[in-house]
Amino acid sequence: MLLLKRFALFAVIAASLTAANGVLPQQASAQTLKVGYANAEALLPYLPDYQDIAQKVQRHVQSSQEVLQVKADQFQADYAQFEKQASLMAADARAEREAQLTQRYAQLQQLGVEKEAEAAEYEQSLITPLLEKVQGAVDAVAKAKGLDIVLRAPSILYVNEETIVDITPDVAARLGLNIDELLSENSGN
Repeated sequence: MLLLKRFALFAVIAASLTAANGVLPQQASAQTLKVGYANAEALLPYLPDYQDIAQKVQRHVQSSQEVLQVKADQFQADYAQFEKQASLMAADARAEREAQLTQRYAQLQQLGVEKEAEAAEYEQSLITPLLEKVQGAVDAVAKAKGLDIVLRAPSILYVNEETIVDITPDVAARLGLNIDELLSENSGN
């Protein structure tokens, strides 16, 4: 009896799919998505604020590196002095000094990690408004063109240019960038 019910259910599902077969392609074509793509990240370096941000981040990183270098140099000097004196030290004094140097080395490494994270956070805080500006331009162009989806260009492996539109030039124009000038600058003309 259970087998008969399953067979009946399967027959109903199969009949429904067969009957809907003529309707589904029409519905699908009526709901075709309009897709575009943009290489917005490629436009970032050409925005006026980008160079200022890059310079600020570089100065911040350089300052952090200088602080780390001073501490690393001091550690190296202290370690070199310890190596010279180690043979003259009592065993427990040598062990205590080794423990201190090991702790300082770990602290130095931790400081490096913290400075790196701090630099990344600083860069993110500066670049976020620029990314939001670019995203706003992408949104505006997509809306104006009636697009349903906009993909990131660097992650696209294949594009059928007849069905998917590149909106990068429109995004550039929306941001006040002249794409022809950018292309000629890149080609060395």
